[in-house]
Amino acid sequence: LPESLGNLSKLEVLSLISNNITGGIPESIGNLLNLNHLFITGTNISRVLLRTIAQLCKLMDLQLNGNNNQDGAEVTELIEGLSRCNGGSILKTMDLGGNGLSGHLPDQVGKLSNLEQLSLSDNLIFGSIPASVGELKSLTSLDLRNNNFSGQLSCAHFANLSRLFHLDMSYNPLSLNIHEDWVPPFQLSVFCMRSCQVGRKFPRWLLTQNNFQELDLSDNVIMDRLPNNIFNSFLPASTLNLSHNHIKGILPASFGSILLAKLDLSFNDLKASQVYLNSRSLLRFLDLSNNQISGPIQVSTGEILLEFLDLSSNYINGSIPLSLCQMKSLQVLDLSHNHLSGGIPQCWNDGSLTIMKLSNNNLSGFIPRSIGSLHQLTSLHLDRNHLIGEIPSALKYLTKLVTFDLGENTLSGEIPTWLGESLPSLQFLRLRSNMFYGRIPMTISHLQSLKVLDIACNSLSGSLLLSFQNLSAMVKIRKPENFVLPNSPIAMPPTVAAGPTSAPSTFKESIMIVPKGSQLEYTTTLPLVTIIDLSRNNFSGQISEELTSLNGLHFLILSRNHLEGEIPRNINSMQELESLDLSFNQLSGGIPSSMSALNFLSHLNVSYNNLSGRAPSGRQLQTLDPSGFIGNHDLCGMPLLSPCPGDVPFQDPFSQVQEGYKDEHKSDTIWFYIGIGPGFVVGFWGFIGVLLLIGKNKRIAYFHFIDNLSDDFYVKAMVYSRRLKLQISSWMHKVKGSERVN
Repeated sequence: LPESLGNLSKLEVLSLISNNITGGIPESIGNLLNLNHLFITGTNISRVLLRTIAQLCKLMDLQLNGNNNQDGAEVTELIEGLSRCNGGSILKTMDLGGNGLSGHLPDQVGKLSNLEQLSLSDNLIFGSIPASVGELKSLTSLDLRNNNFSGQLSCAHFANLSRLFHLDMSYNPLSLNIHEDWVPPFQLSVFCMRSCQVGRKFPRWLLTQNNFQELDLSDNVIMDRLPNNIFNSFLPASTLNLSHNHIKGILPASFGSILLAKLDLSFNDLKASQVYLNSRSLLRFLDLSNNQISGPIQVSTGEILLEFLDLSSNYINGSIPLSLCQMKSLQVLDLSHNHLSGGIPQCWNDGSLTIMKLSNNNLSGFIPRSIGSLHQLTSLHLDRNHLIGEIPSALKYLTKLVTFDLGENTLSGEIPTWLGESLPSLQFLRLRSNMFYGRIPMTISHLQSLKVLDIACNSLSGSLLLSFQNLSAMVKIRKPENFVLPNSPIAMPPTVAAGPTSAPSTFKESIMIVPKGSQLEYTTTLPLVTIIDLSRNNFSGQISEELTSLNGLHFLILSRNHLEGEIPRNINSMQELESLDLSFNQLSGGIPSSMSALNFLSHLNVSYNNLSGRAPSGRQLQTLDPSGFIGNHDLCGMPLLSPCPGDVPFQDPFSQVQEGYKDEHKSDTIWFYIGIGPGFVVGFWGFIGVLLLIGKNKRIAYFHFIDNLSDDFYVKAMVYSRRLKLQISSWMHKVKGSERVN
């Protein structure tokens, strides 16, 4: 932009939205003293520019958002400058969102007395919110989300904001210090304090509000009971999100007929004796997952408008209602991790359903052929049930399927060839722990998008003759941003004014994987995972050299089969390999020395084969668990304790060191045993006490944390032990050499 822009002295409106201005905004715009409206988006801003804008005292509308902050420009100088305008600022709208502005919000913000809309969202502003904000009597909308504001908000901050209807302070470490009997001077339409520090008690003043279109207090530390009359504060087709708290109590009986469009109470401690879906309800989105809800699912007659239904991780029992098949608008159905029994309904027909997750229940019987009519389905989870029979051929019509998980059932028959012919979009195929037999169909190699192939723990046989190089998702390493999970965005109804923190409601895909011997659930990191698990079958023959072309594969598990021959020489081409398990086979020959080039390899198990020769060495291999090499009688060298011919015999240094220092450490041993008693008591009650004080969801998360921590501790302990042995061995050799010299 030329400096001559500043010569347009009578200019009142300047819009620089969505341009590619590379040279920045000239300082001469400070001469545009008659400017009323200034819009700058998608360019570079600086401290100098903000000082210049602060001189434009006739501005009524300033929208400076989504820009690149070149030199750490602060919001402080801009607001202080505007507050010094003679006669006061006439600014009504100020949007500074998404600029990376730092600094603090000064007290002078209260002098912008005509301000109606103030947005400082998505910046780096820190410090407390000044009480002078409460002097902005004309303010209707205040958006401070996603900053670093801290401290407490008191009644003084809102005392004079009688016109306020939109308030969003999400993603700030803010807390509320407001009297329970306080009655605010406003009626809010939108109030969002997502991921803040609201406090243990539910803010009672919210019950004085009658016009809510959106209320979001999710991800706080609220430990109060759910107020019985909470649903009376909402206009029809509104949104309530209280998820990820510790809210207790009984789900109100009025829940079934509420007029909300979106209700998210997931990850709390709520109870109910049944789930009642009422045709009089306006609900489009209902998430009650991860609570303590029991009893059956009841559905009234009439049309149900639900598009998203998640009741997972509760204690719901009984059968799956047939009326769920009739919900024409339903896109996501998640009933996983409950106690549902009986068969899966046979009544499915072509509808909008894209996600069906019935995992981890007590469902029995055959897989209904009618599921094949759900032509929009992208994710089908029927794993961890008691299903029997063969995979029905009608499922070949699910041509959009991305995730197909039938693991941990008692399904039988051969794996159908149409899996590789009719499901071109398949990325996750999981059939583990069933009773499938026969060969792997060659058509599986047609699945170019396949990232997870898990058919472990079956009775499959034959040789591994797949055209592995055709599995291009495991060959070409793709960036995560190019990966599309089968997430189903649920659009809010047109009548709902979605608040600024309302992201599209999506189903987060997850899958159980056994990468290193322990079962883990992958969700957020699932786009990064590639795995082939063919373990615990009856495969025979050699490991195909073609398998090593999968240079994007992270986990390869072929253990407990009848494979023979040698480990492929060019195994080093699998550069992304993190875990390799070939144990309990009949492999022979040596371990390729090229394996030392696998820099990401953290788990190697070739135990109980017929391998021979020297184990390969390398920095990465020296940290591996030695137990991964045992059961190969002709294998020698480090990290095994069996020396190869010509090596210096390896003696266990710990026994020698123990003898030399036995007397010296006798007293330490006594004190060690004395400390076991109180240590056990403190540790036991420290562990059990925590579990008694926290809710069900936290206990589950805690056990997952302990599982992961134990795995990490085990690996680090083995690495440390290995290094310690090597150091002591070297020291003992030096001692013996010194004794010979003397």
